[in-house]
Amino acid sequence: MKISRRLFLGGVAACALSNHANSANEIIPSGWHTLLLGAGGLITGLDIAPDGTMVCRTDEYGCYRWSGTTATITNPSDKWVQLVTPASMPAGSKFAVPLSCYECVIAYGQTSRLAMIVSNSTGASNWAVYISNDHGSHWRNTGLYMLNADGNSPTLQKGASGKILFDPNNADVVYVGMPKGSGNDYGVYRSIDGGVTFSPITSIAAPTLDPGCTAMCFDVHYGTTTVGGQLRTKRLLIPVGGQGLWETLDGGQNFVEVGSTSLKTVSIHQAQMDFDGVYY
Repeated sequence: MKISRRLFLGGVAACALSNHANSANEIIPSGWHTLLLGAGGLITGLDIAPDGTMVCRTDEYGCYRWSGTTATITNPSDKWVQLVTPASMPAGSKFAVPLSCYECVIAYGQTSRLAMIVSNSTGASNWAVYISNDHGSHWRNTGLYMLNADGNSPTLQKGASGKILFDPNNADVVYVGMPKGSGNDYGVYRSIDGGVTFSPITSIAAPTLDPGCTAMCFDVHYGTTTVGGQLRTKRLLIPVGGQGLWETLDGGQNFVEVGSTSLKTVSIHQAQMDFDGVYY
């Protein structure tokens, strides 16, 4: 049978035929096999913990964890593992398509703990915060919901960072910034029990500009304090789009608006804190 070029190219889009080894160490048996061609979409965020744990998020399909660490990036047995699967998500989950991920981060003090924002697993038309305590193998819907957290949004919010932030000295303390138009009354919600429950920071108003409350940063060099018997990093900066910039110096007991009034007319998409506590 004569195979046309069009038919052949259409076939290799789904599979490839092999009858020889593709390397000295791997033997591919004869027959048809899946050919990994990739797909469209963007890697919109990457988080790397000090111990080398890595996760990334995408605007089209979920988020991923590197099965090794930064020390094993050339190890052929390590790979990027999809974290949003029927096995990992709550039973009976229903998701929007495409399954974009608005945020995915690591708790640096306990890298088995991850947090992410994807569509609500209950099937409601909003997004939810999820916590995993086993490297993303299983996720729990925390019940903290929001609107307008589309990780595939045409606005720049999908590339913004610092939407979820774990205290680097205590993985039980986690802050979640709201997007503009979240449907919630406040700009930031905090958990002090590892994401089991969340409460609003009532002194911080809801954002009025995209991407919302993003680019949150801890200053680890400012030291720690104890709040209610719980160790916390003292200094945290929280910018809120259209509202201003808030700072705490006492582990989150009090937040004070800082900076000039011009900050009320801008939003910050990405930021970093340097060794000397300078916020960029």
